[in-house]
Amino acid sequence: MNFRLNKTAAAVTQALACLALAGCGGAGGDGTDSQGSTAGTSGGSTGQNVAGAVAAASETRTASAAAVTGTAASLRLDVMSAAGGSMLPFTAGQALQQGQVPSGSSVVADIPNFQFVVKNRWPDGSAKFAVMSGRTDLTASTWKTIGLSVSSTPAGGTAVSTADLAATGVTASIQFGSFGTAAWNAGDWGTPAQTVVSGPEMSAFTYRKPIGSDAHLVAWLEVRAYKGGRVEVMPWIENGYLLVPNPTSKSGTATFTLDGTQRFSQSLNLLNHQRAVLASGTTLTHWHGGDPQVTPRHNTA
Repeated sequence: MNFRLNKTAAAVTQALACLALAGCGGAGGDGTDSQGSTAGTSGGSTGQNVAGAVAAASETRTASAAAVTGTAASLRLDVMSAAGGSMLPFTAGQALQQGQVPSGSSVVADIPNFQFVVKNRWPDGSAKFAVMSGRTDLTASTWKTIGLSVSSTPAGGTAVSTADLAATGVTASIQFGSFGTAAWNAGDWGTPAQTVVSGPEMSAFTYRKPIGSDAHLVAWLEVRAYKGGRVEVMPWIENGYLLVPNPTSKSGTATFTLDGTQRFSQSLNLLNHQRAVLASGTTLTHWHGGDPQVTPRHNTA
């Protein structure tokens, strides 16, 4: 409900209360209020005000509903792959208007492999921001429009699990100069620091390990495990403890290795209270199973 509608509803409530009390301001025993006007006159005027207020509220609600319905009907996401292929995974964040996806509802797509995970909500319980993921066939360098609609019956399915992630055989490691290495193998994926997204098409987890014996350096991974076996990894190094003694800058060559293959290497001077994502140029994340090279495009209107 917007601010104008709140004010209108408040005016209607106040006017109806006045009618019930036979005149605002407190009626005297003779039906005359403290300002000298009669209850009958006050009531007649208030009745006109109530009718106007109700009409205004109705118009506002109708306009608001029409705007939300129109926006919901035009929801879509375009995706394109530079390489093309079948069942290519994608993920995109989606901002939503208040009331667009009401509490208890979800968003479904006109493709079978799709999920919609709400991350936070408006005060009325409707979705405010969601992470959308799925898999679809794409022709190289050709945009594909995925139509979206609001549904009271969200799509079901068993969420991709850490066991599914381990079953892919993916391994990862982060080394920072002589400070040491943090490594993840099959036995490490079952204990994430946090589950960021959980769904039948994609689940995302974060992992952390200290680098060597240094009291300040920590290696992090955010891992997106897709149904079908592809895994997307974003690694970073953090030198960020606030209360650990002797904070200093740390220098060395940061190296990220995925599945035994070096994916990133760069000399870094990492100041205390800093983190550095191990990605550069157009390579923003690293893939197990092949980079689908998918770019999303929102319907900004």
